[in-house]
Amino acid sequence: MAKDALELLNKKKEINSMNIRFHILTLALLLMDSGTYADNGLEISHGPMLGAVSENSAAIWLRTTIPGDVMITLSNRKHLSEQHIRKLKTNVEADHAAIVRFQNLKPNSLYTYVVLAGDFHFEGTLTTLDSSLKDKPIRIVYGYGYRADENKMRPGTSVFTKMDSREANLVLFLGDFPYTHKGSKVDVRTGNKKLREVEGFTQLTSSTPTYGIYDDHDLVQMTAMVPINMPMKPSPHSKNTGPTHRMDSLVTKVFTVHL
Repeated sequence: MAKDALELLNKKKEINSMNIRFHILTLALLLMDSGTYADNGLEISHGPMLGAVSENSAAIWLRTTIPGDVMITLSNRKHLSEQHIRKLKTNVEADHAAIVRFQNLKPNSLYTYVVLAGDFHFEGTLTTLDSSLKDKPIRIVYGYGYRADENKMRPGTSVFTKMDSREANLVLFLGDFPYTHKGSKVDVRTGNKKLREVEGFTQLTSSTPTYGIYDDHDLVQMTAMVPINMPMKPSPHSKNTGPTHRMDSLVTKVFTVHL
């Protein structure tokens, strides 16, 4: 009997030891897991940006700092039961960028969307179009040829905060946006990333549908467009008085119109 009691006691000790090791391992894994998520830096680096908003659909573009899981929830402010959830994983091949599309939305309705990526949280709104564009005017703000070094706005503001104050229904970027000197792929990518970090840009484009077209500086390297020894007539806006081998800078302008 004493032998049996001793064996039972040893088994209890072994079980307790296993439980302790299990809890220690579990705690270590939890700490490691939380540390990994805390240190991996997953968040939205650029965006979100609205686009392709119609009476029953919308798209949201974004870029993350590193590849990772993102969830976007879109909710109708008036009909609370209407909720759309999209989950995605960004990857290196797409430069950590992604476009999420929502369908079957209600016309002329206000929606709230929430973006979650790691510890990052962003909340924005969008309004779908009415089935008839004749019922109310559409306000448009647009600009072209943006150069950050030409920004003359007060500190803490930019042309984008000014555009946002117009409370437009959509934004148009009409090329060379941003303007890059050479127009190479690296220049355009770097310029676009810097553009999205300018004060007010996300504020404007996360709540106002944004559309754009390309111009010369968005497509090819400008030095490749002009033969080395071929003179080019200077632009009237150019400070050069002789032949030039590059295209001249465009002036940034912003207008507001009603249709």
